[in-house]
Amino acid sequence: MATTTRLEMLQLVSEALHDYWSKNSTGAGSTTTIVDTKLLTISGGDEDFCVDQWVRNVATGEIALVSGYANATGTVTHGAITAVGAAAAYELHRIDPQLKLDAIKRASVLCFPQGIQRGLYDSKPDESLRVDNLLLNSGGEVFATTFTSWTHTVATWTQEATRKIHGTYSFKGVASGGAAQLTQNLFTSVNIHDIAGKTITLKGWVWASAASTARLRVTFDGGSTFYSSDYHAGSSEWESPRTVKVQQAVPTDATSMTVYLEVADGGTAYFDSLCFSIDPVYSYTIPSTMIRGPFQVLQQNDEDDPNGSYSPIPAYGAPTEGRILRLTGMSLLSQPTTDAGTIEIGEPFTEYFVAQAVRYIYKALLGSAASQEVDNLERELKRWNGEIEMMERLGRYTMRPSLNAELPMGVWRTVDESGTRKLQFIQGR
Repeated sequence: MATTTRLEMLQLVSEALHDYWSKNSTGAGSTTTIVDTKLLTISGGDEDFCVDQWVRNVATGEIALVSGYANATGTVTHGAITAVGAAAAYELHRIDPQLKLDAIKRASVLCFPQGIQRGLYDSKPDESLRVDNLLLNSGGEVFATTFTSWTHTVATWTQEATRKIHGTYSFKGVASGGAAQLTQNLFTSVNIHDIAGKTITLKGWVWASAASTARLRVTFDGGSTFYSSDYHAGSSEWESPRTVKVQQAVPTDATSMTVYLEVADGGTAYFDSLCFSIDPVYSYTIPSTMIRGPFQVLQQNDEDDPNGSYSPIPAYGAPTEGRILRLTGMSLLSQPTTDAGTIEIGEPFTEYFVAQAVRYIYKALLGSAASQEVDNLERELKRWNGEIEMMERLGRYTMRPSLNAELPMGVWRTVDESGTRKLQFIQGR
C-alpha cells in the first residue's frame, strides 16, 4: 500500500502554495537564530525579506515567528525554540506551518466521499472482533500507562510491538518479587441467562522462554479458587489457543468471573489474541473508525493461523466460536501527529488530498484577511474549487465512492442502535 508521510505532505501543500524553503543550516545557530548563507540567493539583499514569516525546526517540529534577518551573515532571528544546529534541517514559510498541518489533518475528513461523490478513504480491513469473545482489549492494542479494561495487580506490564502474533501489539509481563498478574473482571459486564453450569472457555496465544512461567487462569469467587491452563512449555515459541486453554463449568455459587494473565516470579512472558466465551454472541459493535460498511465480513479459516486465509461464512450459516472476523469498510485516511506518521495514499491521489488542504487554507486565510487581500484570496479559492471539481470529474485522482459488497446470504446484517452501528449474525447456534 502506497503511503505518504506528513513531512512529505507538508512539502507538497507548501509547494502548491508557492511557499516552501527547506534547507540545512550552514552554521551553528542558537535558540533564537538560524545561520544559512544560502539565504543570500533569495533575499536579494533585503534585510526584511523574511520578517514576519515562520521558521520550523524539522527535527523537533517547533515553529517560531521571524523577527529579523542579517543579510551579511545569513542569520535569521526568531522566537525561542530548540536550536537548529549546524547542517540541520529547517523550513521557512510565509503562511504559518501550523495552519498547513491543521489543513493536512482536516483534509482526511474533506476527502471522504459524500453520498455518490468520489473521494479518498482507507479500506484497510479491521480484525479487532473475535466471535463470541467477551474480553475487552483482548489483544493489548489499547495502552497508555496501563492496558485499557485490564487491572495491573502485580509487577510490570507493558505493550510489546516486536513479539506479537496478531495485530500491532501484545501484552508483555515481567515478574519480580512475586507472580505478575493482569486481570479483567467480567461479572458486571456479562449478562448470561442461567449461567450456573454453563462452560466458559478461556484461551489465547502465549510465548515464554522457560517452562512453568506463563499461563491463563480464571476464578469465580474473587481469587480463592483458580482454574488454570497448562503452563507454557518454555519453548521460546508461541503456543496456540488449542494448547493454552481453560474450560470450566460455572459454579452455582459464583460471585464473579475474573480472567488472569499470569507470569511466574522471575519470568517474562507475552500474551496475545485472547478469547473468553460462554454463549454465542449475535451482535457486535462495528469499530467507530469504520464510517461506511462493512461491505464484506470474512472469518478466519484456522484459529491456529491468525495471519492466514479468511473466507466468507457459508450462506445461511453462522460464525465459529473463537475465530477472528475480518471486516472491510471505509474509514478516514490517517491523521498523523508526527512528521514520520503516514497517510494511506500515493500518487495520483495525493493531488486531490493536497487540493483539499490548500482550499481549506485559503478559506481560513480569507476569514481573517485584510481588505486589500480579499480579492486575491477569493481568486485563489475559486481556482482551487475548480481544481477539485475537475479531479472529481476525471476520476483518476479519487477512489470509487463504495467498495465491492458481498451478498450476506442470510448470514449477517448491519443495524443502528441509538447511534451505535452493530454487526448482527442472523442464524441461531
